[in-house]
Amino acid sequence: MIICFEGPSAIGKTTLCEALNNNFTSIPEVNLLFKRPKNEPKYWYLDKQLERTYLCKTEKKSTILDGDPFQPLWYNWIYKPENYNLQLDATLEFYTNAIHKKKITFPDLYIVFNVEYETLLTRKENDNSRKRSNFMKHQSLILNQQLYFKFLKDETNLNIIFITYNSVDQAKHDVLLAVKEYRNPELIDQSRTILHIAEWLKNNNPMHTPEY
Repeated sequence: MIICFEGPSAIGKTTLCEALNNNFTSIPEVNLLFKRPKNEPKYWYLDKQLERTYLCKTEKKSTILDGDPFQPLWYNWIYKPENYNLQLDATLEFYTNAIHKKKITFPDLYIVFNVEYETLLTRKENDNSRKRSNFMKHQSLILNQQLYFKFLKDETNLNIIFITYNSVDQAKHDVLLAVKEYRNPELIDQSRTILHIAEWLKNNNPMHTPEY
């Protein structure tokens, strides 16, 4: 079983993965798992998402992906970098081909965490182990990240659960309960799902997020 943790920066996903080490094998996010090369190939980041998926499939225990392997799709949708439309088409083509070749699949269960902004800020200020230099920028994606995963929950067959993360112990309890209650869904058409996501991203704009 492949589980994916998502949610705002500093919410505690990595800490929770460590707390669940006896139950699952956790696969860190790309930037923690791999060292970026100096002359980064065009699809390096996307290729590493495939490698993360491969690591999941070679594990005997169920795994937790710390971060969505399809994150480039919705992250760029939120921030709309230069040449966004061309970039989106290229990213969609990459994932579509990878799905066709069975090099990546959607996680069996997405667990999306949320918490009040003031709590996040406190956690960030009390965590000296990571710089989180882009913390304030990352907070601007919270609303739209939730919007995207709500779309997945409402309009696809992917399994999405939202959990309010108030403490590590509480979140651990809720995750274990969610996994215990998990039931294999109807077979997910991976190719159709990525096409549905592509259509939604192209026809919906991110919501305005107020500055903090």
